[in-house]
Amino acid sequence: MSERTFEVLDREGKPYRCDVYTDDITFIIRLYYLRERVGHLYATFSESEAKLNDIHVETEMPIRQFFGLRVRHINKRRQGLGNVMLNLLIKEAYARACSRITGWVIQTDIQETPGLLSWYRRRGFSVSLDNGEPEICYIINS
Repeated sequence: MSERTFEVLDREGKPYRCDVYTDDITFIIRLYYLRERVGHLYATFSESEAKLNDIHVETEMPIRQFFGLRVRHINKRRQGLGNVMLNLLIKEAYARACSRITGWVIQTDIQETPGLLSWYRRRGFSVSLDNGEPEICYIINS
């Protein structure tokens, strides 16, 4: 599995370490802020399709101070980090000549993040409710 590490910025310009792990089938992104993991994306690839298995940005991220016992929690959502990870997946799928990205959104995620389906739609995904759980699909224009 190959690994790349680089810096990405959130909407406020704060830097995050982005670790990307890839092989023929797997694509993993892990985002870190001050050495704490704040987000991840897991996807798999077939010959012509990428499958988004999970994308998550932390709602409560502990910030520990080096000298002291205080612990502070920071919500990292709505900072553009999900967009960063999704855009990296779209670029990877395009580079692998995939025709689309698909995935399912579970009810728990919709309950915890009520605007989630709208978020996908704003990023160009279609949302289908045919099979009970929402299916998302992004068509890649080659």
